[in-house]
Amino acid sequence: TLQSMFVQGEIANSTDAHIYAWFEKVAEIEPVFVQVYSLENAPALSTLAGIPMERLNEIAARVKERIGVEPQTY
Repeated sequence: TLQSMFVQGEIANSTDAHIYAWFEKVAEIEPVFVQVYSLENAPALSTLAGIPMERLNEIAARVKERIGVEPQTY
């Protein structure tokens, strides 16, 4: 199982460029299952924020389409 957290703000990894780079690494790892999630509670770094569930679902759908791994979002 591969777990990945996506955030936005001062430090972001949820842009399309970041997501495509992440897809390449996921394909290399070949996990059986992928979990994608974001921040649920306020982080220590106030310039970070979670991404909307809609964006998480987009990422999950792309994982299934591109890599063939069944994703789960939180």
